[in-house]
Amino acid sequence: MSYFFKGILGLGIVFLLSCSSKKVENNKPINFPDSLFVFNDLRSLTERFHFEYKREGRIIQSFFKGKPVIRLDSAQKVILLKPFSQHLTMYQDQPWMYDAQFLSKQVKIGKLQPIILSVGGTDYTMIWYIVLDENNVPVSCIILDGENCESFGEDFELTKRDSAVTLCAKKKNYFKENTIESQKLTITRLYEKEFEIVDSVSYITTIKQDGSLSTEKLDSIRLRRKARYFNRYRSD
Repeated sequence: MSYFFKGILGLGIVFLLSCSSKKVENNKPINFPDSLFVFNDLRSLTERFHFEYKREGRIIQSFFKGKPVIRLDSAQKVILLKPFSQHLTMYQDQPWMYDAQFLSKQVKIGKLQPIILSVGGTDYTMIWYIVLDENNVPVSCIILDGENCESFGEDFELTKRDSAVTLCAKKKNYFKENTIESQKLTITRLYEKEFEIVDSVSYITTIKQDGSLSTEKLDSIRLRRKARYFNRYRSD
């Protein structure tokens, strides 16, 4: 499954999936202990995770470098995913239908607790960064990487029937104190001209004291280069 999502960013355009949750009334603090997470304070997210899978009876357990990756149960999915259901392409009222896993519990920002989850759809995976308040109630979120993508990778060969194809975007994220610095690279291949357009955009997201998110573009670059894996003679 791909972590990358489809899209093209021209100069001066920044694409960001972020959201704020509706206020949740909760009398008892929700507990998400460190033991649920694979990582403690992930400092960067620059490439896809490679999980290993092992069948244990009727259950398929996933591992990362030998450490079990814990899935959210149905109640946890409702608490953490449902407030941001606009990012779920299907079953928006049934977040328990998704395969979600605990990845990282970040260092607190004041009273706020950021966490990172892997949320899987039918043929794609998203990486969610969720900001929790002092009672561990979701306040806001940002999609660091993922979303539905047609899975065109770097080795995709452009054919005559494809006048233009946008490959799944690549994205890198760096976490520092109350900020996330992100870089997004998108490639569009054009058949007629035998070249490809490369768009690179950098931006920074700041987590404010109330848990809301603010994003600012830092830089953007567009260049054209000779298309890789171009194959004029394929007709299929």
